[in-house]
Amino acid sequence: MQILSNDFYINAAYYVAWDRDVKDDELYKKFPSMYVHSIGDAWKGAGFPNVPSKNHLDEKALAEISREELIALKMMDRLDPTGRALSFSDRQVFFRDLVTKWLDVIDDKDITLVISPSIPHRVFDYALYVAAQLKNIKFLAFQMTPFSDASFIIDNVDHLPRNIVNCETADSP
Repeated sequence: MQILSNDFYINAAYYVAWDRDVKDDELYKKFPSMYVHSIGDAWKGAGFPNVPSKNHLDEKALAEISREELIALKMMDRLDPTGRALSFSDRQVFFRDLVTKWLDVIDDKDITLVISPSIPHRVFDYALYVAAQLKNIKFLAFQMTPFSDASFIIDNVDHLPRNIVNCETADSP
């Protein structure tokens, strides 16, 4: 975050952090206006800042994200395969509520770029991805590879970047 701020004038407005980072006083000193959200709270759909609720998912928006909503519901199946903890309807409401919260955060914090350390694969970060899509905000994520700590940046969870797909090795014909 410091390099982004110093070298590229990109200032972090929101940070979903591990609990150890939430307790790091230096983080708050370096970025006093940034909101720090515990990953544990984010998993539960809790801990969001108290921001004005201006967004809602109307029929058009729900139709636009219907595919992503089904993916999110399947993500929740991994955590509750029997559906006993949360019914289908509860899961649907939970996901829609998360997307709406992220839309409000994006507006309130004037977020214009989202950078994720990994492909959104938890419900809370996938909801952020969907909210960013609805707001036409660039979402960058790091796609891990099986090659040690090598990764590449993607901006769409459904497709690899064109330069990766079109990549040829030096000895290709």
